[in-house]
Amino acid sequence: MGKKSRKKPDQPAATEATAPGAAPSASKPERQLGLRVLVLVAGAVLMGLEIVGSRLVAPHFGNSVFVWGSLIGVFMTALSAGYYAGGYLADRKPSFGLLLGICLGAATLILLIPFEAPDVCTGLSSRGYGEQTGPLLASLVLFLPPSFLLGMVSPFSVRLAARNFESVGRVAGTLYALSTVGSIVGTMVTTFVLIPNLQVSVIFKSLGGSMLVVSALLFVLRPGALPFVVAAAIVGLGTWGAEYPPAAAIDRTRF
Repeated sequence: MGKKSRKKPDQPAATEATAPGAAPSASKPERQLGLRVLVLVAGAVLMGLEIVGSRLVAPHFGNSVFVWGSLIGVFMTALSAGYYAGGYLADRKPSFGLLLGICLGAATLILLIPFEAPDVCTGLSSRGYGEQTGPLLASLVLFLPPSFLLGMVSPFSVRLAARNFESVGRVAGTLYALSTVGSIVGTMVTTFVLIPNLQVSVIFKSLGGSMLVVSALLFVLRPGALPFVVAAAIVGLGTWGAEYPPAAAIDRTRF
């Protein structure tokens, strides 16, 4: 009786079920590399979006300190909320597919911004919102949702990339460093290359398209990728071929 009460063979199974320090979906080397590429691109797109955002808001409310203060404040708020939400969601459901779905949502919202911006900015201006409150409200409506989703990428990626608790610090440092490098590149490229040479509509298509392409390519690494790839292709082709409203094409001679 005493010997039968011992069930040591069950213990390893229980330990295996509760001990993993990271999601199994990111255990493959190619997915580890994919996470690094994803946070790099997300950081670049985020800062590119912030820089080019002024080109949509400024023509309606002036190229003043209030525009830049509103943009910076909204993006920092979105990042703070995105960091928290990304970490919380990653602990509850550490899924590689869910992370890429978040990126697809961010890409879609970025591609839709130039369609919404003229109506949003004109509507706020016509309702009496001036150079102080107008840019803040416009930034909240246009840029808070996509930047919030982009903010979720880094903490979510840390959760997926960390294979055990001993490696969390190194993984977090590496991924956040890559995200910062991406932000630097996105700032410089958008400021010195994209804005002087491309229309605003093309820049938004490039930023959203970059997130779309990277997400679609990385999604191929997981089973059942076809629906996501099809959805990404539909969004990409639909928005890339669409003509943005004339008000979204900002006259660069005004700045």
